[in-house]
Amino acid sequence: MKGALATPTVLEESKGWQFISSMRGSNLVLNGRDGAFDEWLVTPMTNFDDGSVNYIVSFALQNVQDTDPASDLSLSLVVSDADGNFSESGVVKTWTRDEIPQLYSIGELSAMPRE
Repeated sequence: MKGALATPTVLEESKGWQFISSMRGSNLVLNGRDGAFDEWLVTPMTNFDDGSVNYIVSFALQNVQDTDPASDLSLSLVVSDADGNFSESGVVKTWTRDEIPQLYSIGELSAMPRE
């Protein structure tokens, strides 16, 4: 999916993500086009019921795309509302350029979808 985070956010079909499987494991890879990273990885919905349980989302990220060091590259975890829509108010964590692994490095990122 692709699109800019807004209220409401409009998602469009995209071919930016590729599934790669090899002897070392399976990965989802994002190929940014023209230096633009307005891409989304949409995962299956999880119902948190009454919110009494805190979950932690963790994933390994390998940076394989060199970007302009002066750019404001960031990565955000966004949760949808009850209707399945994404908006600016749904951002629960944003990782800045300094927190994203350096080129060709792998790092683990974690966040709680709800506090």
